[in-house]
Amino acid sequence: MNESSRESETPMATQYTIYLVNNGASSKVFWGFLQPPQELAAQSGVFANSSASLEVAPNVGPQVNKFIIPVQYVVGAGASNKAIGLRTQVISDFSQDTELGQGWLANYATAPPNKGPLIEKGENPNEGSKILIASNKFNQEQNEANSWFSNMSFGIQTSSGYMGMTWSPAPNEKRTLSPKLNFYVTTGSFGSNQLADWTDVNSQAASIGLRNFDSRHEVTVTLTGTGEWTVTPGRPTSNLEQGALHTLIQSQLLLAEAHSNLTRLLGSGAMDTATVPSSSSGEQLRVAGAKNQLLTRNP
Repeated sequence: MNESSRESETPMATQYTIYLVNNGASSKVFWGFLQPPQELAAQSGVFANSSASLEVAPNVGPQVNKFIIPVQYVVGAGASNKAIGLRTQVISDFSQDTELGQGWLANYATAPPNKGPLIEKGENPNEGSKILIASNKFNQEQNEANSWFSNMSFGIQTSSGYMGMTWSPAPNEKRTLSPKLNFYVTTGSFGSNQLADWTDVNSQAASIGLRNFDSRHEVTVTLTGTGEWTVTPGRPTSNLEQGALHTLIQSQLLLAEAHSNLTRLLGSGAMDTATVPSSSSGEQLRVAGAKNQLLTRNP
């Protein structure tokens, strides 16, 4: 199975786990972001939105810090007196769990008075691998003239918080999304539910897709001492396990070197005769593979 086809699969696991390891010199706040579906990627006005963060101390024990991510998508709608833009804090007034193949309609009120939206079941998408989000017919221009700004969100609710994206919906608009479980893990000056630019998120981030998880749906993301990211399938290993693995590797290398030296010694003919103690006086043997050197057993 190639990577592109695996990325487009409908996930079957109930949750995915991203373990976080910090091999730097100081504590760092790790942020988790859900990469946008292709329909929202690179679109202006669509901002990253996350409240999923963990402060990770350097060189702590394995399997301590992690994002646990259920396969549960969420759509949200809200309205506030703050325009949608960078560093605007957006928390949906109303959210709804959703599954692939479902559609939702966000009903925004026309101000005045200022009133929050509601979400109800709407038209389903044509494909079972997609989610449809629509908005009703509302007067966006009048609302914004009254400093009342609508927002729409899509993402995943994790054990550590929300990972998703937010934008300002146009009236009577439909968006059909093709969700994928692709993530960014990064550090930086982000705020909880404060909208961020995707370039700021992904420029120095670890990128994690379904192909990076092991059969148990686990992956380890490590910030190295040089500030780089590594992504490794499976759980992190402990220092004890790493030490045992290092010792095993070293012993295998020494064994291979000894075998190589013995092979060269036998091949050079340096050993013409070997004496082996034996209770049978004068018994002699020739050993195949050693140039038929004569081995003599002495009492």
